[in-house]
Amino acid sequence: MSIKTEYFITILLFISICYTYSGQQRISHNDGQGWDGRHYYVATKQIQQGQYSITAQQPFANRYANHFIIGKYAKLTNTNILDSALIVNLIGAFLTVLLLTRWLRLFLIKGWTRILIMIMFMLTWHVSVRELFHQPMASDAWGSTAFMAALLLLDSIRNAHFQGTPILSRVILFSIIVSIGTLFRESMAAFAVAIFFICNPISVIKIQKGGSLFSCIILPLRDLYKKKSTLLFFIPFLSILITKFFISFLVIPTSDNSYSYIKTLVKLFYTKTPSEFLTGVFIAFGPLLVIVPFYYKYFRNIFMANQELILLLMASIFAGYFGGGDTERILYFSSFPMVFVAMGVSIEKLYSTANRWWLFVIIGLQTFAARVYWYLPDFPNNFDNIPIPFFGLLGNKFPYLYLYSHYGNIYVHTLLLMEYILLFAITFYILNKNRFKHNISFKKISPPSAQ
Repeated sequence: MSIKTEYFITILLFISICYTYSGQQRISHNDGQGWDGRHYYVATKQIQQGQYSITAQQPFANRYANHFIIGKYAKLTNTNILDSALIVNLIGAFLTVLLLTRWLRLFLIKGWTRILIMIMFMLTWHVSVRELFHQPMASDAWGSTAFMAALLLLDSIRNAHFQGTPILSRVILFSIIVSIGTLFRESMAAFAVAIFFICNPISVIKIQKGGSLFSCIILPLRDLYKKKSTLLFFIPFLSILITKFFISFLVIPTSDNSYSYIKTLVKLFYTKTPSEFLTGVFIAFGPLLVIVPFYYKYFRNIFMANQELILLLMASIFAGYFGGGDTERILYFSSFPMVFVAMGVSIEKLYSTANRWWLFVIIGLQTFAARVYWYLPDFPNNFDNIPIPFFGLLGNKFPYLYLYSHYGNIYVHTLLLMEYILLFAITFYILNKNRFKHNISFKKISPPSAQ
């Protein structure tokens, strides 16, 4: 599939999905601002009024770029803040979709696989296409744009670095994107470390019996980074520090601010269980995730050749577990490009086998997890129904917070987790049944010993 055709299909799908779900009722909580959105709204209103030094609660106040672009748009167009947020963030979501299309072309062979993943991305209920119609005051849309741009630039920097061509201009552009990205989502700072992994340091580490720390780790890494060009890898880190320094003069935390990253981390360490986190992972990515472990050997080389993806994936798991109660949103937005690579390779491999029919079954189940057939419930609402879990929660007449693993009903989510575990077990059997039959059919029976 040509890139022009793929972009055309993607743009058409984006417009169609926006049109289909534009009837989503905006959340009633805090007059349409939502939970975190109320803090963004306070900061954005100050920008709209021409006050560039803002006072708001941390950490939301630090996401200055989000407040700035929405506030400036609202002022220039004389549009209310919530409607401005929807328009501005839809533009960010659109750019993310275009960049993601480019990204998937680097790793996935089949055009239909890439289109399938793009559809899945845009249809997922907690992602910045559909979710924006429900809660427009968010920072994830443009944060995802910066995330995708940084990933593509990292790939360009790696190619130039190994070809021996100048990388200064690429690194400077990368540093600008990452610095701006931290003003949407603080997690973008991980890219300042990720750039050091484009040299694939894991591959040069050689753990040997009786070997010292110096000979096994320090010496190989020293030789790997001894090129003068690797000094340029420190520019993103310095750029982030400079950006944060100047922005600190524009952001004044409210006096009643009680948020603390350390307190949140410690609290979730004791309150978020592994089973809850696993449920959140499945809610975030849906049934297609269960096929990924079976095709590890096929995408392992991709990650070993792009080891910054390993670092970013590990950082996303940490953020998803300890970054807040909304595991699904945090984990998804900090890992979806890496997960999509693994998922896409797995889809292509499963499709090429005689068990491709099972792929179609799982894709059908994915539509329930993505809530393709329902709008999101309002919050608050008058429903106290217990929803039926079927790889997602069926319908929309139930309390909104049931959708999230950390805030939902423990019995409903236990059933949901059991469904995914059962799906994994069935998938294991289907993908290995021929091997089981082979082992049974050709099992050798030892002849009786001669007496």
